[in-house]
Amino acid sequence: MTKNYEWAGPNANVAEVLNKYCYGSSKPPFALMLDGPWGCGKTWLVKRLFDKKRTDRESDSELNMIYVSLYGMQNAEEITQAIYVAMHPILGGKIGELGKTVFKGLLKSTLKIDLYHLDDNKTDLSVILGMSGETKNKDKIFKKRILVLDDVERAKMPVSDILALVQPLVESHENRVILVANEKEIAIDDNEERKRYERTKEKTVYLTLQVQPDIESTWKDVIESEDKDDFKKFLLKNKETFIKKIKNQYTDNLRILNFFITFGDELFQSITEKYKCEEYNESILSILSILYFRITCHIHRSSNHQDTNIEKENQESTGHYVNPYQPLYNSIDDLIKTGFFNKTNINEYICTFFNEKETPSWKKILFYLHKKTTSEYYEDIVNSFEQDFKNKTPSNDGEVLHVCDIYIMLNRIGVSGFTQKNYIDLLKEYVNKYFKSRTFNENNLAFLEKDYNSPSLNNALAFSERETPSFKEIFAFFQKVGTESMMESINLKIKEAEKLDKITDLIETILSKNKNNIFDTLILLTIKPNVFLRNLTSFSGEKQIDFLRTLADHSALMAENPSNLLASKNGWFNEVIKCLKQEIEDESTHPLRKELLCLQIKLLTPLHT
Repeated sequence: MTKNYEWAGPNANVAEVLNKYCYGSSKPPFALMLDGPWGCGKTWLVKRLFDKKRTDRESDSELNMIYVSLYGMQNAEEITQAIYVAMHPILGGKIGELGKTVFKGLLKSTLKIDLYHLDDNKTDLSVILGMSGETKNKDKIFKKRILVLDDVERAKMPVSDILALVQPLVESHENRVILVANEKEIAIDDNEERKRYERTKEKTVYLTLQVQPDIESTWKDVIESEDKDDFKKFLLKNKETFIKKIKNQYTDNLRILNFFITFGDELFQSITEKYKCEEYNESILSILSILYFRITCHIHRSSNHQDTNIEKENQESTGHYVNPYQPLYNSIDDLIKTGFFNKTNINEYICTFFNEKETPSWKKILFYLHKKTTSEYYEDIVNSFEQDFKNKTPSNDGEVLHVCDIYIMLNRIGVSGFTQKNYIDLLKEYVNKYFKSRTFNENNLAFLEKDYNSPSLNNALAFSERETPSFKEIFAFFQKVGTESMMESINLKIKEAEKLDKITDLIETILSKNKNNIFDTLILLTIKPNVFLRNLTSFSGEKQIDFLRTLADHSALMAENPSNLLASKNGWFNEVIKCLKQEIEDESTHPLRKELLCLQIKLLTPLHT
């Protein structure tokens, strides 16, 4: 085999030592261990070594490698059976003969080995390994083999016993045994077994080699060796840039790249074709690196609020935290968790990256960290924001809050055109203007939320000024005006329904929905209790109970937030209960009707008294 180990990247020295151990003239009576965290490429490295050997071999005797995963193995017999299966192609299918001969000569001197997990009457390894006591086929003795035992730490039997089984194979100088393990996980919760393992290892393993993650080689193996679709072609074209981006992230687990290829293709295919050109390459790579980052977080069960390096640097240098990625995180997380994501949301967010002319400046300005730091760029983006502030209306609650947030930031840092002392009054006027144009519907209402950094703010971005008195004042004003505007809208809707004699239809439409909806529930809680109950009688008793249960559940869930308007609607339910009781006390009410009313009161009382 060639002496060039460049194919092994940062593990070139490890590959060279492996080759010497397997094929060198020195034959130490010990095993060798490859150690490293899960997913770092240990298995890939050892298999690639023997693939190279198969290509460059001088004789077939160099191919006597047997690979066995110990994942889930419970005893020596299972390990032996797995070795039988692995050796089957080498022996031409003579499994029966192998069962009578393999290991016999080597194990003759090991009958007294003390295996911790075995009963005293089962210390004869020839029995444990499923072999007969005699053999006439001495030439078939297991020797001059290379045995690779992978996933050692994932066996269900003590690893100290695995090493005891390995010892007789290597002490004859005839065989090589390579143990592949994440050593820190061995007997991690069993101190006694850990001590036994360490004592046994001293007698069995002469060298432990640390394997380093090799992302370039993994890249080549995963991408360059397969059929290349448009996504892979794009990655190959931008290989160096992309690898540089993801190298800044936690990359010990190289299996991430396999997940990334699957999810990345889905994401790449959703990007509008007009963006798939040289001009937008950097932006697409940024989005893909975020996908890689989010997969890393999920695999390592990391917090959903981890920051990329550039975000951390920004927070440390300015004392303010801007996370322009949060909406993209949410959509990508949906893709990773469910396999599906909203392509419309993705492309809507992508346009921010791509700096489209139609993209509002309040979205673009949050990405100033990712642009060249030139005065011309800064002036251009600030001028655009100033014009958009005067002439454009945000599309949702989250956006209008961000416009205010950005304005406060520009005022704080003294940007020309935003330093006026009455800027709070200007922002309040801006909020008023927004709500005058606002059409309330079934969408979540941001101003009802106390936590203005919540994802429920229409996937809003994080606010850099959220802790400042100025922003808190604007947010409080935003809630107040928003609440008034929404209630005005609700009252108009109810009056219109009354005018058209459609209250019953309105009630039925709302209560027949399954999802919890603040706006619809507030409509019902704005209808006078006696009017609501009068219309409710047009339905069957069963449906009346279902309606009240749904309404009670909706309101109970939404009232958990003390800032929510529903918290002030307790009196409405108390009035409903009062009306129900009055009807029960009415002598003209039929007994069966009274029974129904009692059930309704019983349903509502625990939640709203």
